[in-house]
Amino acid sequence: MAILVHRGLLSLEDDVRRHIPELPNYPFPVRIKHLVYMTSGLPDYFTVPRGGGKSWADPFTNSDAIAATLRSGRLRFRPGTQWAYSNVNYMLLAEIVARRSGVPFGEFAQREIFGPLGMTSSRFHTDMAMTIDNPVVGYNLRGHAYVTEPRQSPHYGGSGLFTSVKDLARWSASLETHALGGPGLTAVMLSTRRFKHDKTNDAFGLVWGRYRSFRTLWYDGGDAGFSSHTVRLHDVGLTVIVLSNLGTGGAAARARKILDALFAPL
Repeated sequence: MAILVHRGLLSLEDDVRRHIPELPNYPFPVRIKHLVYMTSGLPDYFTVPRGGGKSWADPFTNSDAIAATLRSGRLRFRPGTQWAYSNVNYMLLAEIVARRSGVPFGEFAQREIFGPLGMTSSRFHTDMAMTIDNPVVGYNLRGHAYVTEPRQSPHYGGSGLFTSVKDLARWSASLETHALGGPGLTAVMLSTRRFKHDKTNDAFGLVWGRYRSFRTLWYDGGDAGFSSHTVRLHDVGLTVIVLSNLGTGGAAARARKILDALFAPL
């Protein structure tokens, strides 16, 4: 999304209905900026009925999740007045990228991000028929045994990225080297916005924070059988990446312990 904004192919002020005309005509416009900064008011897909006699435990696609959310016909709040995480925000952004660029989202990511940065182990899971080379299996502890958590649904945007520590390190380094589109694109990706709520530290899929005296850029993620956390000390070019194939892996806490060890008093 930041790439298209940087190239002037769309604006953060665009009404989402301009690109997704099937979006309901809500009382208040939902703009691209509301999706990016998690302040759209759109309910997350798993909080609304799926329909068709199916539950969200059954395999589903991005289209299924978006359709169910839009079919609910409601917003949780007026866009821009509250912050609430919703996977559907980034599912819609992925769909906008595909429609505006004219290529499937996974192909766009490969062409514009993974390829240029040499992220050879990274792919978005966009199709159940896709073959992922050497995928890591997720686990959870149930009772006294670990059980596998197979990924059954090719949903993406808010999730669905198969990658490696090495590839994520390449992406993190690009925030310093501006290898992906130059300083202008980096500035877009790291920009924050103010809305009518108190959360002001979100960037494009990243969050500004602090660790001791350092500014950080971080993001935390989890899915069935997985836990992940990336934190970058932006001013010193240090990134800690923790990927766990255990649902209770506690990646964020482990990343913090690594930082504490690195900066422990001598």
